[in-house]
Amino acid sequence: MPAEGEDWLALKEKCNVVSGAMLKRYVRMIIGGKLYCSIAYDRVTKRNSYTVLLKNGKVAGIQYFLLPDGSTTCYALAKIYRKANVPQLARDPLTGVKLKHIQAFHRNLEGRKVAIEVNLIKGKCVVMDLPSETCLYIGTPPHFQAEE
Repeated sequence: MPAEGEDWLALKEKCNVVSGAMLKRYVRMIIGGKLYCSIAYDRVTKRNSYTVLLKNGKVAGIQYFLLPDGSTTCYALAKIYRKANVPQLARDPLTGVKLKHIQAFHRNLEGRKVAIEVNLIKGKCVVMDLPSETCLYIGTPPHFQAEE
């Protein structure tokens, strides 16, 4: 597929992709031995493996993956989740354990797509979509939040 529109704008910020350059599009990819699916992958509907934690601490929803022709660098085209302005879940009421790894985010992925090098993906997130809540709660495995 040729690079154009929003895809081209996102890639242009990260690499020398010219308008009309050929791109290979993927809906699934193995990164660091783990399978990641994109929102565009429609065969899986009961789990979410497209919401990821990036190495810079942001949380993104992968739309799909793109590999520019002649490049060895693959990019995830994604939209970034925005944190919701709601009280932080401070502690589990039963165990007293701090819940720093669970944060509230707006439900909608807003803004334009951004290109993210796949090696900047740190890991998958757990998404808790509670119908009674106005936001999504997104968590990372607690060991990702280790403090030194």
